[in-house]
Amino acid sequence: MRTWALGWIVLTAGCSVAPTTDLGWDPGTPEEATDAPKDLLEAEGPEDVAPAESRETGEVEACPGGIRPWQCLVPGDCPPGSSCSGPASCLTESCPGGCPDIGGKGPGVPGVCLWAPTATLCSATQRCPAGTGCLPAGVPDLGVCRALPPVSGACWSDLDCPTTMGCIGEIRCPVTRWTTCVDHPGLCLPRPGPPACLEDEDCPETEWCEGAILCALGDPACADRPGTCRSGPAPGCTGNADCSGGSEGPVCIAVASGGTGYCSPGAGLREGECWQDGESWCGEEAPACPGAAPCPPGRRCRAAGMHGGICAAFPPPGEEGVRIDVLRKDDPNTVLFIRNEGSQAIFIPTCDTLLMETQKDGAWPQDGSFTGTAQDVLCGGQGVPSALRIPSGGARVLQGLEVYLPLPAWKRMVLQFRMGCDGRDPEGGVCTEKERVAYSEAFQ
Repeated sequence: MRTWALGWIVLTAGCSVAPTTDLGWDPGTPEEATDAPKDLLEAEGPEDVAPAESRETGEVEACPGGIRPWQCLVPGDCPPGSSCSGPASCLTESCPGGCPDIGGKGPGVPGVCLWAPTATLCSATQRCPAGTGCLPAGVPDLGVCRALPPVSGACWSDLDCPTTMGCIGEIRCPVTRWTTCVDHPGLCLPRPGPPACLEDEDCPETEWCEGAILCALGDPACADRPGTCRSGPAPGCTGNADCSGGSEGPVCIAVASGGTGYCSPGAGLREGECWQDGESWCGEEAPACPGAAPCPPGRRCRAAGMHGGICAAFPPPGEEGVRIDVLRKDDPNTVLFIRNEGSQAIFIPTCDTLLMETQKDGAWPQDGSFTGTAQDVLCGGQGVPSALRIPSGGARVLQGLEVYLPLPAWKRMVLQFRMGCDGRDPEGGVCTEKERVAYSEAFQ
């Protein structure tokens, strides 16, 4: 057996430096503002909430003005195909932007509507069931089927599209970058040839796509419009070093894989909202930021309405929504995957990602001893951080289980993970929450 030491990320007691408390909208450049949703251009306009008297699902009377379209109290509050993750509690009598009472349980914030990952694997030859798409998740030839909106051609990746088309405008958050990011589906379309483009991926590596318009999924009044490939670096930021400590803020948000984002606080924040965990204005009693949906330039979720999350407490241990599935339990060919069905991003070890416990005399070990381990495919990669970020609704697939001591007893996989790391550079290794643990179901 081997004994493993905990604490693979440095823990700090305080929160990171946050932007100033001016929550007004920063319009950015004219090019950024022209394709912004209406609710971002009209910062003083009506709140995007549903009045209590118009709803017959969640009990929203305790939330002043109701809940917003991306929030929920019960599954019926969410669009078809999505699930309700939450609600979350507050540790004090109220939390900024929250509700005085949630379902008779005291102050809190509504849950988040989520395109949830399923327990079904997919690949280039193994298609997903109707209503879901294939989200690449680590192992090169394997992904996880994840729910999709009921829109013809909606996709998570090119694996969902005919060979003559690509998945256009989707966001798949990079696991190696600890910036606030949420996955968002795209639409299967033919890719235009350069110099025309619909997204940066349509252009050569040293160019980016300028002027393309991508519509929200299912919007019949909008049509996608191609742009033109331009040379040179794209406007915006790719990391915190690109941002100043002034009014724009020191944190780079909404970075898509291979793309650019905005310097926080960015657009669309209202009082009690946030872009990332640990915002200074949320306070120590509400350090989490569930529901934040920052959208990079040139992506469909921007047209659908990028929005901040709500200041809240982190979920209590055991209620984070982390699931561990074990398939093909034959050691070297074992397939394991980690699903995040909660409203908060989680951060998992890159190496020794999952550890195997074996019962002894009918009980699980209490001495930190393990009889096997499974590594993420990125373990040992150059420049890869010690932990990987799995966003809300994301998943990560591992293949291969090294067993140190085969025993004829019940086994389970153990995940040691953290929360409260969003918006922080991986080089700093900083998280504000203590380590948490999740377990798979027992197997033999």
